[in-house]
Amino acid sequence: MKILGTDHYFHIGYAHLEAGKPCQDYAWSEMGGEKTFAIVSDGCSTGVHTDIGARIMTLATAAALRKYCCTAPRERFIEDVKIYRQKIISESMALLALPDQVMLATTLFAVFTPEGGVVQVDGDGVVAFKYQSGRVEMSRFEWDENTPFYPAYSEADVKRFVEAHGNDLEQERFRETRVTYTPKGSFSERAEYHYSLRQGMAGVTWFVPNIPYGDELEYVAIFTDGVTQVDGIDWNEAVVKFLSFKSVAGEFAKRRMQSGIKEARKTGKGPFDDIGYAVIRLDTEEPQGG
Repeated sequence: MKILGTDHYFHIGYAHLEAGKPCQDYAWSEMGGEKTFAIVSDGCSTGVHTDIGARIMTLATAAALRKYCCTAPRERFIEDVKIYRQKIISESMALLALPDQVMLATTLFAVFTPEGGVVQVDGDGVVAFKYQSGRVEMSRFEWDENTPFYPAYSEADVKRFVEAHGNDLEQERFRETRVTYTPKGSFSERAEYHYSLRQGMAGVTWFVPNIPYGDELEYVAIFTDGVTQVDGIDWNEAVVKFLSFKSVAGEFAKRRMQSGIKEARKTGKGPFDDIGYAVIRLDTEEPQGG
């Protein structure tokens, strides 16, 4: 697996712009050595200064990925990243004297090396895989009652969260909606999968092996849930629009999203909510010749 590039972008939504509030989503991507990662985080609108929390969450995740992505055993990788991330968050909050409500922020990240990749969903948002044929496989993750689990929750917060969701760890409270965009320009029927409260709190993990397929994987993209709230556009259409790259030079994800938002504003208000967006560009073809 060859990593060709990465890019990220975050954009304030109409609601926060009109209310004079800051963008509460954040995104980051980075290439270094044989590892590349992309991260997005979404601060809770009803929290306290969660724009700061989204940034701390993102940068703490980045630090953990730098430390572990090429060293940790596969089965412990996610656990090690989460433990180290929480250590950084706790120390940062103590040094800055920040209240717990600042860290009400979800996060999604993708990390790839030549051996393959991992995608992790902690909260809500969208993950998309685009293939060279133009096919896009996408999954939207949502918590019941629009009440997501925040990774930085304290032990007391976790207890309150479980109680708010019915106090039954085996009850289905987290769902995934999968849709495929075909090279012919149509969408498949939506398939819905449900996860227990326990599973949702642990997060959803994909392991992407370095195995060539007939239709090669070309892009892995992650979005905060703001991509599902673009005025007048269904979420799956928005994802396809933001992955329709005309050029992959420089800030390719930023340009595509800015162009897509401009198009959306011709018929509506554009993104109602803030959006965080990050992409990793891949080449999974095996070398040809001697």
